[in-house]
Amino acid sequence: MTDTCCMDIKLNSNRSRKYSIFFVIVALLIILLNVGASIYYIITQAASLVTVCNPFSAKSTAVQIFFVALNSIEMGAWIFPVIFLVALFKILSDQFTSYTNVFCKMTKDEGKNVWQKMKDIRLKHLQLCKAVDILEQDTKYLIAGNYVTNIFLICFIVYQMVASNSAVPVLGYITFSIWLVMNFSIMASLSITAAQVNEEAHSSLQYIYDVEMDEVSRSEALQIQLFLSKLNGPAIGFTVMGLITITKEFILTLAGFILTYLFLLLQFNI
Repeated sequence: MTDTCCMDIKLNSNRSRKYSIFFVIVALLIILLNVGASIYYIITQAASLVTVCNPFSAKSTAVQIFFVALNSIEMGAWIFPVIFLVALFKILSDQFTSYTNVFCKMTKDEGKNVWQKMKDIRLKHLQLCKAVDILEQDTKYLIAGNYVTNIFLICFIVYQMVASNSAVPVLGYITFSIWLVMNFSIMASLSITAAQVNEEAHSSLQYIYDVEMDEVSRSEALQIQLFLSKLNGPAIGFTVMGLITITKEFILTLAGFILTYLFLLLQFNI
């Protein structure tokens, strides 16, 4: 769609490319760290590889190389979908931010004349919202899968660390700690970037009240009402299986649940 008022709102391909490169580098560094940890584990804990390598010989070099390669592939399958979602959310969040900045500038520079272009402004925002709706049809399953697996793993790891009664060796605690940080980081990055999309999608609301309504025609007033109803309506953003939209309030609720679980474990040492 081509319009006359929002030509400044366009996809910054250079910034998107930088985001993509940055997140891919982060994913590769995580995979390399995991490969290094696997090699260190093989060198220092070779006797414990029997469980991992069964039914093959744990002393076989070929089996150990296969174990490292398989572990790196598993890590890639775990981390790259999350990296894709985070990059996607960040790009969409920037698009809404650019839209809001242009709209804010228009309300300050053009004053009451901005309502003459309200139809184009509303349609541009609606275009971005439709993009979110289309992407959300697929991402909601990935998001739900990430939340279910990461919350379960966080609860399991915390339980193992708290309720083990010092039965876990130091290396085991280090492994559990790294695993726990990874799960927290994945869930936090996914939640924060998704919540930013929701926050930026509704951020135009604070500026629309600055629009002067003198001499507004009925058609232009209708466009403003439609824009307001969209901004004040159901939350715009990505959901967990279409049930809960990821917002800042949702993140606080999730953090409260995990902290409550941790304090209960510490209190009763289950």
